[in-house]
Amino acid sequence: MLLWIMGFSALGSVGAVCCAALFLFFPESIRKVLIPCLISYATGTLLSAAFLGMLPNALLQAPAIPVIATVLAGILGFFILEDKA
Repeated sequence: MLLWIMGFSALGSVGAVCCAALFLFFPESIRKVLIPCLISYATGTLLSAAFLGMLPNALLQAPAIPVIATVLAGILGFFILEDKA
Protein backbone atom coordinates (compact mmCIF):
# COMPACT_ATOMS: atom_id res chain seq x y z
CA MET A 1 0.00 0.00 0.00
CA LEU A 2 2.81 2.41 0.88
CA LEU A 3 4.43 1.70 -2.47
CA TRP A 4 1.20 2.66 -4.27
CA ILE A 5 0.95 5.90 -2.29
CA MET A 6 4.56 6.81 -3.00
CA GLY A 7 4.21 5.92 -6.69
CA PHE A 8 1.08 7.99 -7.26
CA SER A 9 2.53 10.88 -5.25
CA ALA A 10 5.60 10.87 -7.48
CA LEU A 11 3.42 10.57 -10.58
CA GLY A 12 1.29 13.53 -9.46
CA SER A 13 4.37 15.62 -8.70
CA VAL A 14 6.00 14.90 -12.03
CA GLY A 15 2.71 15.55 -13.81
CA ALA A 16 2.28 18.90 -12.05
CA VAL A 17 5.82 20.00 -12.95
CA CYS A 18 5.31 18.97 -16.57
CA CYS A 19 2.01 20.86 -16.78
CA ALA A 20 3.60 23.94 -15.21
CA ALA A 21 6.47 23.72 -17.70
CA LEU A 22 3.96 23.86 -20.57
CA PHE A 23 3.29 27.50 -19.66
CA LEU A 24 6.79 28.34 -20.86
CA PHE A 25 5.70 27.48 -24.39
CA PHE A 26 2.69 29.83 -24.32
CA PRO A 27 3.13 33.37 -25.66
CA GLU A 28 3.61 36.08 -23.03
CA SER A 29 0.21 37.65 -23.77
CA ILE A 30 -1.63 34.40 -23.01
CA ARG A 31 0.41 33.79 -19.85
CA LYS A 32 -0.44 37.26 -18.51
CA VAL A 33 -4.15 36.46 -18.82
CA LEU A 34 -4.14 32.79 -17.88
CA ILE A 35 -1.87 32.64 -14.83
CA PRO A 36 -3.82 35.13 -12.63
CA CYS A 37 -7.01 33.19 -13.37
CA LEU A 38 -5.34 29.92 -12.40
CA ILE A 39 -3.94 31.45 -9.20
CA SER A 40 -7.42 32.69 -8.27
CA TYR A 41 -8.83 29.23 -8.96
CA ALA A 42 -6.17 27.55 -6.82
CA THR A 43 -6.71 30.00 -3.97
CA GLY A 44 -10.45 29.46 -4.04
CA THR A 45 -10.00 25.70 -4.08
CA LEU A 46 -7.67 25.74 -1.08
CA LEU A 47 -9.95 28.09 0.88
CA SER A 48 -12.97 25.94 0.08
CA ALA A 49 -11.20 22.80 1.26
CA ALA A 50 -10.12 24.55 4.46
CA PHE A 51 -13.63 25.86 5.17
CA LEU A 52 -15.24 22.50 4.47
CA GLY A 53 -12.79 20.91 6.88
CA MET A 54 -13.04 23.52 9.65
CA LEU A 55 -16.71 24.52 9.66
CA PRO A 56 -18.11 21.18 10.86
CA ASN A 57 -15.64 21.15 13.77
CA ALA A 58 -16.43 24.76 14.62
CA LEU A 59 -20.16 24.04 14.57
CA LEU A 60 -19.64 21.16 16.99
CA GLN A 61 -17.86 23.44 19.47
CA ALA A 62 -19.92 26.64 19.22
CA PRO A 63 -23.45 27.73 18.29
CA ALA A 64 -24.15 28.15 14.60
CA ILE A 65 -24.95 31.86 14.52
CA PRO A 66 -21.60 33.12 15.96
CA VAL A 67 -19.64 30.72 13.74
CA ILE A 68 -21.43 31.77 10.56
CA ALA A 69 -21.26 35.45 11.56
CA THR A 70 -17.50 35.15 12.08
CA VAL A 71 -17.03 33.47 8.69
CA LEU A 72 -19.12 36.10 6.91
CA ALA A 73 -17.28 38.92 8.70
CA GLY A 74 -13.97 37.43 7.63
CA ILE A 75 -15.07 37.11 4.02
CA LEU A 76 -16.41 40.66 4.01
CA GLY A 77 -13.19 41.94 5.61
CA PHE A 78 -11.05 40.32 2.96
CA PHE A 79 -13.24 41.73 0.17
CA ILE A 80 -12.79 45.20 1.65
CA LEU A 81 -9.02 44.69 1.91
CA GLU A 82 -8.86 43.42 -1.66
CA ASP A 83 -10.84 46.40 -2.95
CA LYS A 84 -8.42 48.87 -1.36
CA ALA A 85 -5.34 47.15 -2.79
